[in-house]
Parts: sequence; C-alpha cells; structure tokens
Amino acid sequence: MFKRNNTGIWAAVIVIALAGFIIAGNMTGEQEAKTSNSEITRVLQRVEALEQEVEALSAVVTELALASQAEVTEEPTEAEATETAAPANRYATVMADYLNVRSAPSEEASRIGVLKQNAEVQVLATEGEWAKVNFKDILVGWVSMEFLKQQGE
Repeated sequence: MFKRNNTGIWAAVIVIALAGFIIAGNMTGEQEAKTSNSEITRVLQRVEALEQEVEALSAVVTELALASQAEVTEEPTEAEATETAAPANRYATVMADYLNVRSAPSEEASRIGVLKQNAEVQVLATEGEWAKVNFKDILVGWVSMEFLKQQGE
C-alpha cells in the first residue's frame, strides 16, 4: 500500500518548509541547524512509525476479511459428515500460481480465499479429490488435491 521511499518525499517537504521559515527570518543560523536536524529526524521517525502501523492494520484487515467470508454452522454439512480425517501433522505445498479455497469440496462451492504458490497448508481431511486445508489458522477451506504436493513426496 505505502512504500518506504515515501520517507524521502516527506523529508523533502519538511526541508522545504523549514527553508521557508529560514528565508522569512524567523530563526537565527544556529536555531536553523538545530531545528532542521531535530525536526527532520522527528518527522522521519513518525513517518516510519505510521508506516509500521499501516502494515499492521493492513494485516488485521486482511484477516478480518477472510474471517468474514468463512461460513459458521452449528450442524456439520453433508460434506463434513463424510470427510476422511487426515493423519495429524500432514502438510502440503501449493503448486499452482494461485489456488482457490472453497467453502465445500466442489467447484460450484463459493470461493472463500486464494492461496499463492508455495504456500504451506495443513491437510485436515480429504474427500475424493479434495482436501480440507488450514492456512496459518487464518483460512480453512477446501482445495483440489491436484494442485497440492504432499510434503515428504
């Protein structure tokens, strides 16, 4: 969303603003140097802190968006009732560039997310050619096993 090179732009804006004060005669030469350095440093630190906050909030928004797309049901669906549990700690790697994660083991089921190539997932269960996977406790859904490589293969 925001790039680190924006820091340089903000620094230039501060320098220009401070130059305006200096030209206007609001500061002495000694005050100019102290104020310029301390203000620039303070502003750059604040910009960096804000960029970190934006990154953290972006991650939270992504998690909330994924969570809001998941379906929560009291009763197990027919697919859940017939699924086969996978052995504990079974993991796989996504081989496709992008892999749709679906709410049920069917191409017609709604898409609840997308996994990128090389994403590692925990395989929770299988049903036919489908695997129920867990991606970092953020996204749980069904994917086609055709695009997974079981770890250890």
